[in-house]
Amino acid sequence: MLLRRITEHLREQNWIAVGLDLLVVIVGIFLGLQVQELYEKRGDRDSEQAYLNRLHSEVVQNLGFNEENFEALLLLENFQENERDLGEILAVFGGEEAVTQLTPKHCLAIMTSAIYNDQQTYLPTLSELLASGQMSIIESDEIRSSASEYTLAFRALDQQVDQFLNSRVQMFEKYPQFIVIDRRMRDVSKADEIEHQCDFKAMKEHNAFNIDLTNAASKRHYFNLILANQQKSLVGFHAVLDAELGISH
Repeated sequence: MLLRRITEHLREQNWIAVGLDLLVVIVGIFLGLQVQELYEKRGDRDSEQAYLNRLHSEVVQNLGFNEENFEALLLLENFQENERDLGEILAVFGGEEAVTQLTPKHCLAIMTSAIYNDQQTYLPTLSELLASGQMSIIESDEIRSSASEYTLAFRALDQQVDQFLNSRVQMFEKYPQFIVIDRRMRDVSKADEIEHQCDFKAMKEHNAFNIDLTNAASKRHYFNLILANQQKSLVGFHAVLDAELGISH
């Protein structure tokens, strides 16, 4: 109908009417675009809220959030304890008197010196946002920055775990002559009940064993640094999400 009117006005050379008709068209297009943009923004905000809620659920699940304790951080503490035990063994082998007696706990540290774990801190929603190029849908600069920091920390740990697993030395397999394994069934969470026996005197005198143990302790230290950085970035990401969503635990 509007097109017919414009045609008639052109035929009549009524330029004022033609101008008004064109103005109506332009205003209509502009208003239509504004409504469409508003609708798209509202859709983006709804999608953003859904993504943030999903991210928060995945972060909480990976942290093992339970009251005021983080199970993931407790795992880090176990690896750090393993590092301390290995350090005590090397100190004794080096003639230091900081530790006077090595125990089955130190033997267990040798047995587990080549265990690495990335703690399954994979966030599917974050990977989806990155793979689809939709990270820009998140308006908060702080959340995007925190997500980027976590992504880098996650990739660094993932790559390092692969490298360590490919080059690790299982001490109990390479040096079975020094270790008598406790074959009784035990709950693996109760390490103090596991009583592997090590011939520490023979270990101390074996040069190749000392080299491998030193390397294992060095790898454990570096692994702990990367794991701590990943867990720190995940805890930070959780705090930022809590603030954005108005959640308190």
